[in-house]
Formats: sequence, structure tokens, C-alpha cells
Amino acid sequence: MDIRKILSDYHRASDSDKLKIEESIRNEYALLTEDEKQDVQRIFLASRDEIIRQGKIALKELKLQSELECFSQHIA
Repeated sequence: MDIRKILSDYHRASDSDKLKIEESIRNEYALLTEDEKQDVQRIFLASRDEIIRQGKIALKELKLQSELECFSQHIA
């Protein structure tokens, strides 16, 4: 189970396709050994943490850009 590819496909999918992907994930996950399930969980959590980290960076950049625009308007 390539969880990184599945997550990437899932995030780009339409709502109806997401339901199909979710069903496929449940079916494949049920077939995994306990060790494989732990690996998938670890990868999923790491992926989630990376998405959150990237989101925080993007928000900081947007805030900084907004502050710079505001500052430049006051100078002009």
C-alpha cells in the first residue's frame, strides 16, 4: 500500500472519487498485517504533520506579505 500516493490522489480527487478511494483504502488496510498497519499509520501521521507544517509556513508568508503591503501603503 503506497499511502503517500493514495493521499496525493485523494487530495486531488473530486468528492465522488474520494468516496471510492476511501473504500479502496479500507479494503486494502483490512488485508495488511499488524506491522504493515503500523507502518501505514506512521506514514499517514508523518504526512499529516508535513501538511500542517507547510500550511503554517504558507500562513506566515501570507501574513508577512499582508503586513508589508500595509506598511508600503503607509509610506507611499
